[in-house]
Amino acid sequence: MRSRGCRSIDLRRTVMAVIILAALVFTLVRVQVVQSAKHNPGGIPSAEAAADKAPVGATPLLVDVFTVQEHEIRLDNTISGSVEPYRTATIAAEVAERIIRRPVQRGDHVNSGDLLATLYGETAASALSQANHMREQAIAARLQAETDYQRALVETDAGRQQAKAQVEQALADLDSARARESQATAGERKAFAYTRRQEQRQADEALNQACVDEKLAGIERGRQETLYRQGATARDALDRAQATYDSAVARRKSTEQASSLAKEGARQEDRDTATAQVAAAAGQVSAAQHQVEQARAALRTAETRDTRLAALRRQIDGLRAQERESADGVRQAQIALEKRTIRAPFAGRVLATMADIGDMPGPGAPIVRLGEVVRVKVTFAVPEASRPALMKNCRLTITADAIPGRSFSGQITSVGYQADPASRTYPIEITVENSGETLLPGMVARVSIPDPVGSNRLSIPVAAVAGEAGGKACVYVIEQSIAHKREVTLGAPGGDFVEILTDLRAGERIAMAPQRLSEGAAVKLRTAGPSSSQKVD
Repeated sequence: MRSRGCRSIDLRRTVMAVIILAALVFTLVRVQVVQSAKHNPGGIPSAEAAADKAPVGATPLLVDVFTVQEHEIRLDNTISGSVEPYRTATIAAEVAERIIRRPVQRGDHVNSGDLLATLYGETAASALSQANHMREQAIAARLQAETDYQRALVETDAGRQQAKAQVEQALADLDSARARESQATAGERKAFAYTRRQEQRQADEALNQACVDEKLAGIERGRQETLYRQGATARDALDRAQATYDSAVARRKSTEQASSLAKEGARQEDRDTATAQVAAAAGQVSAAQHQVEQARAALRTAETRDTRLAALRRQIDGLRAQERESADGVRQAQIALEKRTIRAPFAGRVLATMADIGDMPGPGAPIVRLGEVVRVKVTFAVPEASRPALMKNCRLTITADAIPGRSFSGQITSVGYQADPASRTYPIEITVENSGETLLPGMVARVSIPDPVGSNRLSIPVAAVAGEAGGKACVYVIEQSIAHKREVTLGAPGGDFVEILTDLRAGERIAMAPQRLSEGAAVKLRTAGPSSSQKVD
């Protein structure tokens, strides 16, 4: 009995405790309702009041909410573009010849100068050989003419100098012959003329002086003989006196002969000799004059060799012109032969091959298309609102749809200054270093261009947007703790927010985790962030 009484007391105590706890909970709820009414005078029910109206039997989902409002964002304008090689070249044939070799295939990497194709070139090689032969002949002819000219120049100078020397020598010989002729003529005149009285008087005076000298020398000889006999002088003095006397006698005899000849005049043989001398002198003068004429003729001949030198110079000029023409022919033949060998103008990848071995493409027909891909360029069409933010040499980040998770840094190398009339967009070109050749021509690339000026736009967090299978965007609007799905139209993204264009009003509350919700789901609200503290109209 006692045990049953104890259990009854414990049961009553438990019931009382539950009643007291319920009363405390009710009191706390009433206090929170009053406080919520104070903070929510517009009549919007609080989370607890809304929870009382939730469907019976539903388990509310605890969700964060965000109050729709205007938010200052900088919109990121994502633009699609196309990757292109940094530069491309379509290598074409310049002559109509058959392709005999094409060592490259599509996708091959080639360096600058690598062989792309070879055309048939036997005819061009033969023409080059003939042109080289003609050039060698022209060079040999020109060298021979220059050698002849140098030899003729030396001979002409030597002949001119020799002829001048001969003229001068002939003139000197003529002057000498004329002097001898004058001397012979004077001798002839003297031989044919009578002795002049002055010469006779001189001869007589010379004879008288010689007689006086002989007489004095005889007296001196006699005195010396007397002195010698007396022993007053030496034998040498006597001998000198005798010699002086003998000399005086000889001079006297010579002057007598000269006086006699002066009286008689020139002899006939002397006259004949003088005449012969005059004739010989005249002959020498004539011969000297002839030599002068010959020397002058030789000088004129030597001077006329300048005409031959001028002719040789003209010949050399003509041969040099032929040599230049032959050199031009060699260059043209070399160019014609080089056109049969097609090489890569720069390093890159073979993008396409348009002709094969055995084909005979005409001039200008493409054979290989080459592109440089270690650098690529991406072309975009930029809206006019984003154009002012783009300047040359600015760097932007580029992504490619085919290479998820990677980004590439590029530099703006070209900015258009005229919009396309139809799309009102401006072309820009971004160069990207692509050393690993990751970006390939034709890939779709994207670039995000930030809005240079932020603006207040009605926006919501990107995390609050849910998608449907049809590609439409929707959000869950919370009304009286019930989630209602609503389709919305999104604008441009801006960081973690996205612009709302239609179907939402400022002040409405949306769920931040829409993936767990469905239409009509019961939720228990939890305010998310400071944005929900704003007044809701």
